[in-house]
Amino acid sequence: ANTTQRPKTEFYADHIYQCIKMISYDSENHELNEEQISIILTEDAVITFQEKTGDVFENIRERIENSRGRIRSVKNDYLFYALLDSIIDHYFIAVEQIGDYLDQLEDEIFENPQKDSLNKAQKNKRMLLKLRHAIFPLRESISRLLKEDSKLIENRTHAYLQDAYDHCIQIIETVESYREINAGLRDMYLSSVSYKMNQIMQVLTIVSSIFIPMTFVAGVYGMNFQHIPELTWEYGYPYFWMINTVIFTTLLAIF
Repeated sequence: ANTTQRPKTEFYADHIYQCIKMISYDSENHELNEEQISIILTEDAVITFQEKTGDVFENIRERIENSRGRIRSVKNDYLFYALLDSIIDHYFIAVEQIGDYLDQLEDEIFENPQKDSLNKAQKNKRMLLKLRHAIFPLRESISRLLKEDSKLIENRTHAYLQDAYDHCIQIIETVESYREINAGLRDMYLSSVSYKMNQIMQVLTIVSSIFIPMTFVAGVYGMNFQHIPELTWEYGYPYFWMINTVIFTTLLAIF
């Protein structure tokens, strides 16, 4: 009944209790949906408890109904493994979709960073952290299933559990690499914004540098002295604009 447990495996005299997180990715809202699945393996049955309707076991149901594969011809410990493997396989789907979203976000930040780009990267950080919390303990849990000597799990099923364990390691490595990429996206965003700000400051500095000498000339001829050269000259005004034009074009060409 407690749906906030971390993934774990508990061994009892007549059954094994497995707690695991089932995760799906909402590509429209870019969110991870998490649900706890509890699986009980007994000598004659496999019992699952879910929080809500809908799961990732449809392929297993079809295999049972249509007698595909070995799932109808072996003991129920293989069904126990198949349920775990189906959940883990859907981790790959979620991770792949997150990776595609990271690629899109990277292009957005590189070409045209938006105000909410940093918020998206922060949201990705929380999603990857949630996925990490779901898969890290699961690796230890499956490792216990491999190491414990239980009569409920046959030796030939260990090979399949080892495959599930390897998948966990692969997902963990992918999640860690995505976390590094996401951290790099935040740095890229800050660098991109800083670069754009530097470009704006560069333009403003050039404009200011061009108008400083022009302002100086205008200030000189705006002083209230009677004997300023060219002040009463007939061509003083055109001469003033000629000087300003030369200053403007010269400094613009230099910059």
